[in-house]
Amino acid sequence: MNALTISALGTFVLTVFQTRSFAKQARAIWNSGKGDSVSVTMFGYLQFYLMSFVLYGIAMKSIAMVVNGLLFICIIPILFGLCKYKKLTLLEKCSVAAFSVLPVAMAVTPYKQQLFFCMLAGLLVALACPAYEIWRNKDAGVFEVQVAVATMCTNIFWAAYAFMVWDVPLMLFNPLSCALMVVTICLWMRYRRSPVCVV
Repeated sequence: MNALTISALGTFVLTVFQTRSFAKQARAIWNSGKGDSVSVTMFGYLQFYLMSFVLYGIAMKSIAMVVNGLLFICIIPILFGLCKYKKLTLLEKCSVAAFSVLPVAMAVTPYKQQLFFCMLAGLLVALACPAYEIWRNKDAGVFEVQVAVATMCTNIFWAAYAFMVWDVPLMLFNPLSCALMVVTICLWMRYRRSPVCVV
């Protein structure tokens, strides 16, 4: 198999894994009626990043990218749950509003690859938020660790792919993102309220 086939198959498999993790996070919020230690900033950024990724995938003529970007649909119930059960700060509200510009920018700019690289940098900041929330609260709350596990697995796959095809932006982003997810998982294990299976 060539690199394109490997990336497409890997993307489809990982999209299923991520879909399952987002569904579990949504259920955790709605079933508990809480949003403790679940980052509004991360899921808000992910929502509009993935919407932008759909547009980027269309521009790049990549079905795999478009399918992966459709994960934004799974984040909608998470954000609605957080709005309902978690008291959002002014900063969180303003941040999510600002993030909504991302898909508009992706739609109109001719510099889509450059914008995508900048969005990856922003995604690193967003992915650091769950670890910060858990550490700040000294409580894992209702954060679903499978979100971090799925993201980590995705990062490992794309890091291997990036080094295989020598894609520098992905070579930089994925190891850093993976490290953030490892920290998040360790903090979740340290502050979780009761043993939970992550499989």
